[in-house]
Order: sequence, then structure tokens, then C-alpha cells
Amino acid sequence: MSSGSTSPSALGKVVVLGAKGRTGRLILSHLKTLGAKEVLAVARNITGETNDDVVKWEAGDVKDASHLSTVLKGASAVLFTASASQGWSLFGTNTPKQVDYEGCVLTAKAAVQAKVPQLVIVSSAFVARPYHPIALMLSTLFGRVMQWKRKGELEAISITQQAGSVTSYTIVRPGGLSDKKTPKGLQGIQISQGDTVGGMITRDDTALVTAQALLYPTTKNTVFEVVWHQEEKGKGGEEQQPPPVRYQGWTDFFSRLRPNIGAHDSTFYPSDHGQPMKEMGQGEL
Repeated sequence: MSSGSTSPSALGKVVVLGAKGRTGRLILSHLKTLGAKEVLAVARNITGETNDDVVKWEAGDVKDASHLSTVLKGASAVLFTASASQGWSLFGTNTPKQVDYEGCVLTAKAAVQAKVPQLVIVSSAFVARPYHPIALMLSTLFGRVMQWKRKGELEAISITQQAGSVTSYTIVRPGGLSDKKTPKGLQGIQISQGDTVGGMITRDDTALVTAQALLYPTTKNTVFEVVWHQEEKGKGGEEQQPPPVRYQGWTDFFSRLRPNIGAHDSTFYPSDHGQPMKEMGQGEL
């Protein structure tokens, strides 16, 4: 284990919310690979799931505050990987507002109440750039999902900050998620802050980063994006890979983070045309 990191065996109980989703399930696998000793996997429907020596399944909903308070007791970390299964719906029960926003906020409140040391939220790149074409497309198709994700981020951050040092937050924003491509691992991943990059990344690489983030103190109170290192066109049309950052390990990877960047609604980000673009305020959602 690298210096400056926590031993996986010292993690204690880790709760994964939305564990039956494609990213959540991969996180379970990576936690086991890391050597976690106790993982509680929570999903609305656990039919067909079986417990093992490390992972125990429990039916639950991120919209149920009482159940969240129960499952988070004694946890050392909670990972919020849930996301809406419905888009625009007048009578839906799993819309972006209900899951990505309200469920995220309830999780943050329950984490603080249960004195869980670390809250990790899997969000999305582009949430802080509401007028980017990709954000506009996703929000138009899926019930303003990007705006609700960002609003959930902001309120979760505020809740943890108001609680002092009780619970730290870590927000992981992957780029476009792929299930079909081969994961690249540590050396293929680009980490950045400020929501200024875009690109693809596999769910498996996203899950890998999310699990590893539990072990490194430099991830506490940070918001960051992860995508694959970008390819660019070379002369003659051939694909050329820019010189990748060669990390010395996960300690080096996460050491590039700075706390609280992108954490507040007053932050300005550069737009695609180099002009400042203010994030959507709460009243604009």
C-alpha cells in the first residue's frame, strides 16, 4: 500500500447505494479486489442477488430517509451510485428530481446524522456546463437530469460543509460511459477539475477510480472529472496519442486534486468559446 493511503482492511463497513446498477455492481467488484472486509449493497430490487463473505445485499431506496439512517449506522463510507430510471414523467417514482436530487440530498443528511466519515457521489461531467450541447441533449431527453444532478451535488456539499468535519464529500464526474470498450486502468485515465474536459471512459474505469478514492485523503472535499486520455488527429489522418501523464501510482493520481474546486454555485467555468459561464443557480432549474 502506498504511503499516504488507507489500508483497505481498515475501511470498515462500506455502503453502496444503487449497487445493482451497472456502475454500482462494478464498484462492488473493485471493493472486493481492494480487500474491503464488509460491503453492504443496497438496491430497490435485490431479487436474484446472493450474499458472500464480503458483500451483503439489502433492499432499500435512496428516497427512504428512515431506511438510509438505518443502513448507514456504523459505516465508514457511503457511495451514492443511484440514478434515475425514468426521465420525463408526471407520475413517475424514479425521476431525476426524485433520485439524482432528492435521493442524493437525503443520503447526505443521513450520512451526517450517522457520522459517516466519507460520502462519495458518482455524478457526471458537464453538470456544471448546462448550456453545453451534451448537457442540453441529456437534460432534454431525460427530464433535466444534468440540472438535478448538479443541484444534488450542491446541496450535498452544503450539508456536509455545515456539519464541519463530521462527513467529507467526494464527487466523481465521469465522462461518457461505455460498457463495450476495454478498460484502460490507471495509466489510461485523465483526472481534472473545473468541468472543462469531455470524453469517454468505461464504467469499469469509473468504478475503479471511485473505489480507490476511499483510500486516499487527498480526495476528501473534492469534485473531479475522469475521462480517458484524449486522442487527436495527426498529420495524414492517423491517430496520435498526446504524451500521457505517467502516474507513479494512485497516490500521485489523486495528489493533483485541490479541495472545494467546483463546490459552489458562484464558481465560473470557461465556456467552449473562452468566455466565463456562470453555473445554473438554484432558482434557474
